[in-house]
Amino acid sequence: MTEAPGAAVVPAGAPGRVARMITVSGRVQGVGFRPFVHRLATRLGLDGWVRNAAGRVEMVVAGPPMAVESMVGLVRTEAPRTADVRRVAVADPPGPPPPPGAGFTVRPSARTGTGRPEAREVPPDVAVCEACLRELFDPPDRRHRYPFVNCADCGPRATVVEDLPYDRERTVMRRFPLCAACASEYADPADRRFHAEPTACPACGPRLAWEGLTGDAALRAAEAVVAGGGIVAVKGLGGFQLVCDATDAGAVARLRARKRRPAKPF
Repeated sequence: MTEAPGAAVVPAGAPGRVARMITVSGRVQGVGFRPFVHRLATRLGLDGWVRNAAGRVEMVVAGPPMAVESMVGLVRTEAPRTADVRRVAVADPPGPPPPPGAGFTVRPSARTGTGRPEAREVPPDVAVCEACLRELFDPPDRRHRYPFVNCADCGPRATVVEDLPYDRERTVMRRFPLCAACASEYADPADRRFHAEPTACPACGPRLAWEGLTGDAALRAAEAVVAGGGIVAVKGLGGFQLVCDATDAGAVARLRARKRRPAKPF
Protein backbone atom coordinates (compact mmCIF):
# COMPACT_ATOMS: atom_id res chain seq x y z
CA MET A 1 0.00 0.00 0.00
CA THR A 2 1.27 3.45 -0.88
CA GLU A 3 0.28 7.00 -0.16
CA ALA A 4 -1.60 8.83 -2.93
CA PRO A 5 -0.60 10.07 -5.40
CA GLY A 6 1.90 7.89 -7.24
CA ALA A 7 0.63 4.35 -6.67
CA ALA A 8 0.98 1.96 -9.58
CA VAL A 9 -2.23 1.39 -11.53
CA VAL A 10 -3.54 -2.18 -11.42
CA PRO A 11 -5.03 -3.80 -14.54
CA ALA A 12 -8.78 -4.32 -14.10
CA GLY A 13 -9.32 -7.23 -16.44
CA ALA A 14 -10.55 -5.21 -19.44
CA PRO A 15 -8.77 -3.06 -22.05
CA GLY A 16 -8.53 0.56 -20.96
CA ARG A 17 -9.63 -0.17 -17.38
CA VAL A 18 -7.72 -0.03 -14.11
CA ALA A 19 -8.68 -0.75 -10.50
CA ARG A 20 -7.55 0.55 -7.12
CA MET A 21 -8.41 0.07 -3.50
CA ILE A 22 -8.50 3.44 -1.75
CA THR A 23 -8.40 3.71 2.05
CA VAL A 24 -9.25 7.08 3.59
CA SER A 25 -8.31 7.79 7.21
CA GLY A 26 -9.17 10.62 9.59
CA ARG A 27 -12.59 11.86 10.66
CA VAL A 28 -14.46 10.19 7.80
CA GLN A 29 -17.37 8.39 9.46
CA GLY A 30 -20.60 10.13 10.36
CA VAL A 31 -19.83 13.02 8.02
CA GLY A 32 -21.63 11.84 4.87
CA PHE A 33 -18.47 10.35 3.38
CA ARG A 34 -20.01 7.18 1.89
CA PRO A 35 -22.80 9.13 0.11
CA PHE A 36 -20.16 11.59 -1.11
CA VAL A 37 -18.03 8.73 -2.48
CA HIS A 38 -21.07 7.16 -4.15
CA ARG A 39 -21.97 10.44 -5.89
CA LEU A 40 -18.35 11.04 -6.91
CA ALA A 41 -17.86 7.54 -8.33
CA THR A 42 -21.15 7.77 -10.23
CA ARG A 43 -20.15 11.15 -11.63
CA LEU A 44 -16.83 9.72 -12.83
CA GLY A 45 -18.46 6.62 -14.32
CA LEU A 46 -16.65 4.18 -12.01
CA ASP A 47 -17.71 0.73 -10.85
CA GLY A 48 -17.02 -0.56 -7.35
CA TRP A 49 -18.07 -0.18 -3.74
CA VAL A 50 -17.47 1.78 -0.52
CA ARG A 51 -17.86 0.84 3.14
CA ASN A 52 -17.07 1.98 6.66
CA ALA A 53 -14.40 -0.21 8.24
CA ALA A 54 -13.25 0.22 11.83
CA GLY A 55 -12.28 3.92 11.97
CA ARG A 56 -11.78 4.54 8.25
CA VAL A 57 -13.50 4.33 4.85
CA GLU A 58 -12.49 1.73 2.27
CA MET A 59 -13.44 1.59 -1.39
CA VAL A 60 -12.61 -0.26 -4.57
CA VAL A 61 -12.99 1.61 -7.85
CA ALA A 62 -12.53 0.44 -11.44
CA GLY A 63 -12.78 2.28 -14.74
CA PRO A 64 -10.78 4.47 -17.14
CA PRO A 65 -7.32 5.34 -15.78
CA MET A 66 -7.93 9.10 -15.72
CA ALA A 67 -11.22 8.67 -13.85
CA VAL A 68 -9.61 6.40 -11.25
CA GLU A 69 -6.76 8.86 -10.82
CA SER A 70 -9.26 11.69 -10.38
CA MET A 71 -11.10 9.68 -7.73
CA VAL A 72 -7.93 9.30 -5.67
CA GLY A 73 -7.40 13.06 -5.60
CA LEU A 74 -11.01 14.16 -5.23
CA VAL A 75 -11.75 12.07 -2.13
CA ARG A 76 -9.42 14.51 -0.41
CA THR A 77 -10.07 17.81 -2.16
CA GLU A 78 -13.89 17.54 -2.41
CA ALA A 79 -14.54 15.75 0.90
CA PRO A 80 -17.60 16.81 2.95
CA ARG A 81 -17.06 20.00 4.95
CA THR A 82 -17.21 18.20 8.31
CA ALA A 83 -14.68 15.54 7.27
CA ASP A 84 -10.99 15.73 8.13
CA VAL A 85 -9.07 13.57 5.65
CA ARG A 86 -5.58 12.90 7.00
CA ARG A 87 -4.42 10.02 4.86
CA VAL A 88 -5.33 8.51 1.49
CA ALA A 89 -3.66 5.18 0.73
CA VAL A 90 -3.84 3.24 -2.53
CA ALA A 91 -3.28 -0.48 -3.08
CA ASP A 92 -4.19 -3.42 -5.31
CA PRO A 93 -7.82 -4.54 -4.91
CA PRO A 94 -8.16 -7.45 -2.43
CA GLY A 95 -9.98 -9.60 -5.01
CA PRO A 96 -11.23 -9.57 -8.59
CA PRO A 97 -11.97 -6.01 -9.78
CA PRO A 98 -15.56 -4.93 -10.39
CA PRO A 99 -16.60 -5.83 -13.95
CA PRO A 100 -17.64 -3.13 -16.43
CA GLY A 101 -21.20 -1.99 -15.85
CA ALA A 102 -21.37 -3.35 -12.30
CA GLY A 103 -22.26 0.07 -10.91
CA PHE A 104 -21.27 1.51 -7.55
CA THR A 105 -22.72 0.39 -4.21
CA VAL A 106 -22.49 1.07 -0.48
CA ARG A 107 -21.51 -2.17 1.22
CA PRO A 108 -22.31 -3.17 4.81
CA SER A 109 -19.72 -1.93 7.28
CA ALA A 110 -16.84 -4.09 8.50
CA ARG A 111 -15.82 -4.09 12.15
CA THR A 112 -12.13 -4.55 11.27
CA GLY A 113 -11.48 -3.98 7.57
CA THR A 114 -8.10 -4.37 5.85
CA GLY A 115 -4.75 -3.08 6.99
CA ARG A 116 -3.51 -2.15 10.45
CA PRO A 117 -5.83 -0.80 13.19
CA GLU A 118 -6.16 2.97 13.30
CA ALA A 119 -7.55 5.60 15.67
CA ARG A 120 -11.35 5.64 15.68
CA GLU A 121 -12.72 9.18 15.64
CA VAL A 122 -16.30 9.93 16.69
CA PRO A 123 -17.64 12.89 14.66
CA PRO A 124 -19.10 15.91 16.47
CA ASP A 125 -22.74 16.94 16.25
CA VAL A 126 -23.39 19.30 13.34
CA ALA A 127 -25.67 22.35 13.42
CA VAL A 128 -28.86 22.13 11.38
CA CYS A 129 -28.28 22.87 7.69
CA GLU A 130 -30.20 25.31 5.50
CA ALA A 131 -32.08 22.54 3.68
CA CYS A 132 -33.36 21.06 6.95
CA LEU A 133 -34.30 24.51 8.22
CA ARG A 134 -36.43 25.04 5.12
CA GLU A 135 -38.23 21.77 5.82
CA LEU A 136 -38.66 22.67 9.47
CA PHE A 137 -40.59 25.85 8.65
CA ASP A 138 -42.44 24.66 5.53
CA PRO A 139 -46.07 23.84 6.50
CA PRO A 140 -46.66 21.31 3.68
CA ASP A 141 -43.46 19.41 4.48
CA ARG A 142 -43.87 16.19 6.44
CA ARG A 143 -41.10 17.33 8.81
CA HIS A 144 -42.73 20.71 9.48
CA ARG A 145 -41.81 21.76 13.05
CA TYR A 146 -40.24 18.35 13.71
CA PRO A 147 -37.56 19.08 16.34
CA PHE A 148 -35.31 16.15 15.37
CA VAL A 149 -34.93 17.01 11.68
CA ASN A 150 -31.51 16.07 10.25
CA CYS A 151 -29.78 14.73 7.12
CA ALA A 152 -26.36 13.48 5.99
CA ASP A 153 -25.03 17.04 6.24
CA CYS A 154 -26.21 17.89 9.75
CA GLY A 155 -27.66 16.61 13.00
CA PRO A 156 -26.55 14.50 15.95
CA ARG A 157 -23.43 12.39 15.70
CA ALA A 158 -21.35 12.18 18.91
CA THR A 159 -24.48 12.30 21.08
CA VAL A 160 -26.02 9.24 19.40
CA VAL A 161 -23.00 7.08 18.51
CA GLU A 162 -22.35 4.07 20.73
CA ASP A 163 -19.65 2.39 18.64
CA LEU A 164 -17.92 2.43 15.27
CA PRO A 165 -18.17 1.74 12.39
CA TYR A 166 -20.89 4.35 12.17
CA ASP A 167 -24.21 2.68 11.33
CA ARG A 168 -27.72 3.15 12.67
CA GLU A 169 -27.54 -0.18 14.49
CA ARG A 170 -24.70 1.21 16.61
CA THR A 171 -26.50 4.43 17.56
CA VAL A 172 -29.41 5.16 19.90
CA MET A 173 -31.54 5.56 16.75
CA ARG A 174 -31.70 1.77 16.33
CA ARG A 175 -34.70 1.93 18.68
CA PHE A 176 -36.64 3.83 16.01
CA PRO A 177 -37.21 1.67 12.89
CA LEU A 178 -37.53 3.74 9.73
CA CYS A 179 -40.98 4.23 8.23
CA ALA A 180 -41.46 3.52 4.51
CA ALA A 181 -40.93 7.17 3.53
CA CYS A 182 -37.71 7.54 5.55
CA ALA A 183 -36.44 4.15 4.37
CA SER A 184 -36.95 5.27 0.78
CA GLU A 185 -34.90 8.43 1.39
CA TYR A 186 -32.20 6.43 3.18
CA ALA A 187 -31.81 4.07 0.21
CA ASP A 188 -31.93 6.72 -2.54
CA PRO A 189 -28.44 7.80 -3.74
CA ALA A 190 -29.95 11.03 -5.08
CA ASP A 191 -31.45 11.99 -1.69
CA ARG A 192 -29.49 14.01 0.85
CA ARG A 193 -30.59 11.47 3.50
CA PHE A 194 -28.88 8.62 1.64
CA HIS A 195 -27.27 6.59 4.44
CA ALA A 196 -27.96 9.37 6.96
CA GLU A 197 -28.06 7.21 10.09
CA PRO A 198 -30.12 9.52 12.39
CA THR A 199 -32.84 9.95 9.74
CA ALA A 200 -36.28 10.29 11.35
CA CYS A 201 -39.67 11.96 10.97
CA PRO A 202 -42.81 12.44 13.10
CA ALA A 203 -44.12 9.03 11.97
CA CYS A 204 -41.12 6.94 13.03
CA GLY A 205 -38.69 9.02 15.10
CA PRO A 206 -38.44 10.48 18.61
CA ARG A 207 -41.25 12.79 19.74
CA LEU A 208 -41.68 15.58 22.24
CA ALA A 209 -43.17 14.36 25.52
CA TRP A 210 -44.07 15.99 28.85
CA GLU A 211 -45.52 13.69 31.47
CA GLY A 212 -48.65 12.39 29.68
CA LEU A 213 -48.55 14.96 26.87
CA THR A 214 -46.92 14.71 23.43
CA GLY A 215 -46.22 16.98 20.47
CA ASP A 216 -47.33 20.62 20.62
CA ALA A 217 -49.14 20.06 23.92
CA ALA A 218 -45.89 18.90 25.52
CA LEU A 219 -44.05 21.92 24.11
CA ARG A 220 -46.68 24.33 25.46
CA ALA A 221 -46.47 22.73 28.92
CA ALA A 222 -42.69 23.18 28.99
CA GLU A 223 -43.00 26.76 27.76
CA ALA A 224 -45.43 27.50 30.60
CA VAL A 225 -42.94 26.26 33.20
CA VAL A 226 -40.17 28.44 31.75
CA ALA A 227 -42.51 31.46 31.55
CA GLY A 228 -43.36 30.91 35.20
CA GLY A 229 -39.72 31.13 36.26
CA GLY A 230 -39.06 27.40 36.31
CA ILE A 231 -36.18 25.34 34.97
CA VAL A 232 -36.78 22.61 32.40
CA ALA A 233 -34.39 19.75 31.60
CA VAL A 234 -34.74 19.06 27.88
CA LYS A 235 -33.67 15.52 27.00
CA GLY A 236 -32.48 15.31 23.42
CA LEU A 237 -31.20 12.35 21.43
CA GLY A 238 -28.05 12.01 23.50
CA GLY A 239 -28.18 14.22 26.60
CA PHE A 240 -29.87 16.99 28.59
CA GLN A 241 -29.99 20.77 28.29
CA LEU A 242 -31.17 22.96 31.17
CA VAL A 243 -33.49 25.76 30.02
CA CYS A 244 -34.79 28.83 31.82
CA ASP A 245 -35.76 32.42 30.98
CA ALA A 246 -32.46 34.31 30.70
CA THR A 247 -34.29 37.58 31.44
CA ASP A 248 -35.63 36.25 34.75
CA ALA A 249 -32.96 37.00 37.37
CA GLY A 250 -34.56 34.68 39.91
CA ALA A 251 -34.64 31.72 37.50
CA VAL A 252 -31.02 32.32 36.49
CA ALA A 253 -29.98 32.50 40.17
CA ARG A 254 -31.72 29.20 40.91
CA LEU A 255 -30.03 27.56 37.94
CA ARG A 256 -26.63 28.88 39.08
CA ALA A 257 -27.25 27.53 42.58
CA ARG A 258 -28.24 24.10 41.31
CA LYS A 259 -25.22 23.95 38.96
CA ARG A 260 -22.93 25.42 41.66
CA ARG A 261 -21.78 28.11 39.25
CA PRO A 262 -22.17 31.42 41.07
CA ALA A 263 -20.24 33.38 38.43
CA LYS A 264 -18.80 31.11 35.72
CA PRO A 265 -20.53 31.49 32.34
CA PHE A 266 -22.80 28.58 31.40
